[in-house]
Amino acid sequence: MAINFFDEEEIRKAVAIMKPCNELFEVRIIGAGRTLSGYFCSADKLIEQLNKQNLSGANVYWSLQRLHTGCAARMQYGIFLEIGKARLPGTSDNDILSYSWIPIDVDPCRPSGISATDEEVQEAVAVADNVHAYMTEQGFIDYVRVFSGNGIHLLYRINWKNNDETKASVKNILYRADELFSTAGAHIDIGNHNPSRILKLPGTLAQKGRNTSTRPHRISKILEVNLS
Repeated sequence: MAINFFDEEEIRKAVAIMKPCNELFEVRIIGAGRTLSGYFCSADKLIEQLNKQNLSGANVYWSLQRLHTGCAARMQYGIFLEIGKARLPGTSDNDILSYSWIPIDVDPCRPSGISATDEEVQEAVAVADNVHAYMTEQGFIDYVRVFSGNGIHLLYRINWKNNDETKASVKNILYRADELFSTAGAHIDIGNHNPSRILKLPGTLAQKGRNTSTRPHRISKILEVNLS
């Protein structure tokens, strides 16, 4: 049976919601001992290029924060190139103009390199619900909730300059959420505070370990949107 490595409509939805007005973003394909990078301004072009790639065993990620438009002049604009072999630059912290999102990644606790069971996914959902209630109390009301394929990404919209103060603020939010809400079943990734951090691209297949009946590969998708 053919494997659906991505859902075109889900990718279009994610780009329309999170990268409106032809905003530039980077996509990376990581797997099989290589890393491919491409810069895009449209879902159509991204999907066209994804269709040309062998995505078996690979995971697809994208940049969340606002990029310097000069990155569109890089060699991998509109196409995927292997950046390690060609020594091409990907997005660095210095390429980010501002933070558009606070990314809170709630991941089930399990051995590395494998997909989550349905029960483990529910552990992440429970923690994410508690985190979201807390963030709402703190005044973060514009958000996108994403199923990563194994856990939950809570993305809170902001417009903060990329500077040391912002990095410290985002780091403190993640550390505080981890301190308050991480459990033995699911934890918050405290490493997502740097601005060039990439997250799972909604609409693509999460492929960690073997695809089994109890630990299946699942398509990531947007679950909820509340943006004013």
